Amino acid sequence: LFFPSLVDALTLRQLITQTRRLLNDTPYYVPIPKLSDQQITDYLNEGQDYIAAFSWSYINRTTFTLIGATTEYAVPSTFLSIHRVSLNDVMLKEQTIPALDGNGTNWMDDVGKPSYYYLRQDSSTWLGFNPVASITSTGSIKFDYYARPPPMALDSDVPFQGQIEFTPLHYMLPKFVAYRYYLLAGAENLANIYAQEFLSDMQQKVYIFQRRLNYNPPFQGTSRRQ
Repeated sequence: LFFPSLVDALTLRQLITQTRRLLNDTPYYVPIPKLSDQQITDYLNEGQDYIAAFSWSYINRTTFTLIGATTEYAVPSTFLSIHRVSLNDVMLKEQTIPALDGNGTNWMDDVGKPSYYYLRQDSSTWLGFNPVASITSTGSIKFDYYARPPPMALDSDVPFQGQIEFTPLHYMLPKFVAYRYYLLAGAENLANIYAQEFLSDMQQKVYIFQRRLNYNPPFQGTSRRQ
């Protein structure tokens, strides 16, 4: 069991220090560092992105107002996948572009109150609505999406968007850096050890996320704890 309140959160500066201890890379051991602070920071952020893509545990929300006759809207830069979309607090159903193409109508010309949303990808990812909102059928969109946590840059930054339930797992990120370093250095045995420890920690993170309480009672459906 993990007890977040009993464990201190680690800042970026503390994570860099922890990483150097794992690599025996401190002024007490070597005159020249094996990795610069920036290289360690880049690996720490790479580890965060890997965890987010594996665990689907970061959900962000953005809100915006539909603009009449505007078909598509750019998704945030941290977007990974859609969780849900609502218009004026009414849930919209998702449709794929092939499904819209196959309904026998020129759906891109449909105008009215949106009933569906879809995703389109080219060099960017776009969130679209069908029918296209008219001037009289606009409204407020709430867009919940799985996201990458923001990268750490300042010494005071904290991993995982500062979510307190994941504080005990801050220590997993230096293990990812050690894995990447030893893999590149050709020390496969050490790389495998740190990779296995990192994966074990990540599975625990998913376990914590999937079983945390629903903080919006009363609720309907199956509890995460079941």
